[in-house]
Amino acid sequence: MRAVLFFLASLWIPGFSHGAASLIFLNQLAKLTLVRGSILIPFILFLAFIGAYTSNNHLGDLLVLLVFGLLGYVMICSGWPRAPLVLGFVLGKIAENNFYISTIRYGSSWLLRPTVLILIVLTLVVLLYPLIRFHKRGASVRDPTA
Repeated sequence: MRAVLFFLASLWIPGFSHGAASLIFLNQLAKLTLVRGSILIPFILFLAFIGAYTSNNHLGDLLVLLVFGLLGYVMICSGWPRAPLVLGFVLGKIAENNFYISTIRYGSSWLLRPTVLILIVLTLVVLLYPLIRFHKRGASVRDPTA
């Protein structure tokens, strides 16, 4: 009983203290959004370069940082969303490992399970919906009687 109370207290006390600190310093933290980008960006770049180099103490990591920073800039200029790229990098290894485990364990039979089939259909709908919408919009522009 004593251990359970200690465990609950070890969860509640930090939660309440962090909540109180957040409420106290909320106005000061909100003022950070008013800092101009010309002041904030060099500081963030400095931290990014330091973090990239100190992770492995290798200059190649700085090159990777620059290449992906350039890729992000090109994506911004082209109007492409960057979130799918980041999600792909973060979740790609996890998805690949689980795909390998599923294939070794079940062969290709796991592809015929109902949940997997529903996810495949939903993925195809999401991927093909913009194409279908584009063709419908193009047909309605070409043929005003339709």
